[in-house]
Amino acid sequence: MGMLEEHNAASETEEEIYHEFLLWYKKDRREVYAIIEGDEDPVFYRGIIDALLPAGWSVRTISAGSKIRVIETLKAFDWNRFPPKRVGFFVDRDLSTFLGGAISSEHGNLYATDKYSIENELANEQTLLRSLREVMGVNKISADEEETITHAYYRNFNTFSEAFSVIMSQIICWMRGGRSPCLKNIDPSVMFRFSDGVLQLKTEFLSDRARIEYASGRVKEWPDEQTVLDAALEDFRKQDGPRSFVRGKYIFWFFTKSILEFHSNITKYCPVYPEPPKIKVALGPKNSMAVLAGKARCWDSLRHFLEENFVSYVATHS
Repeated sequence: MGMLEEHNAASETEEEIYHEFLLWYKKDRREVYAIIEGDEDPVFYRGIIDALLPAGWSVRTISAGSKIRVIETLKAFDWNRFPPKRVGFFVDRDLSTFLGGAISSEHGNLYATDKYSIENELANEQTLLRSLREVMGVNKISADEEETITHAYYRNFNTFSEAFSVIMSQIICWMRGGRSPCLKNIDPSVMFRFSDGVLQLKTEFLSDRARIEYASGRVKEWPDEQTVLDAALEDFRKQDGPRSFVRGKYIFWFFTKSILEFHSNITKYCPVYPEPPKIKVALGPKNSMAVLAGKARCWDSLRHFLEENFVSYVATHS
């Protein structure tokens, strides 16, 4: 779907989302409202917001289906009828930093992630270590072993994010040219593998060009000229792209696989285990957000936003 079609679809559905909000909204109910982007996002935001609200208060989440629909719904609200601090809007930043579509800061109740998406925010050492303990059953990790695991994780993360940066640069070029590549068709598992806990590019994808051609074939778009790609990659790196703006779904594939790999190879990191312990909760690509969202900490910018809006509203209406 192109940008024009997406805007038209957003206009058609903003009234539907607004109507759903009106069905739930009760002036005297001890409830705040979060209008969010994706179908999986409520799993994360609901838990984070509930943890900051006092007893007796809850959050109602409404999924809009896309960033544009969230923003169009925000614009449709009559803020003379509803307290802005009671109704929050949440979107992923995606690649707006590189596409000239900066997310407006005029609305104090609109939050955009610091990185590409919430998946990028969740994929960190704190979530990793907590998931190993609470999901993978690896309870006996010393401080030194934590440090070893963390260093191994970030070595693999750097391998993954650097290798994917050339693909992200090509994606930026396509989008700057008005094209809308289907990014879910690009499968990291085709290009990467783990060997004894170490992430590696498969032999046929060692060259940047091979990865570009794979991505181009999957989304049915032509690769750009090398000089154009080089300039885009330089800009991507200058803007902290490898660490922050590789597509969140790709990062979360890597993160989920990392947790499973550390569990499989735990005897290498924690000698107290003669074999990997029994997994407490099944984990895989299809349920990773549902399982891991509750293991994440609220990062600073999101906490500040929630305190300025929901927490502030509750404090004056309790």
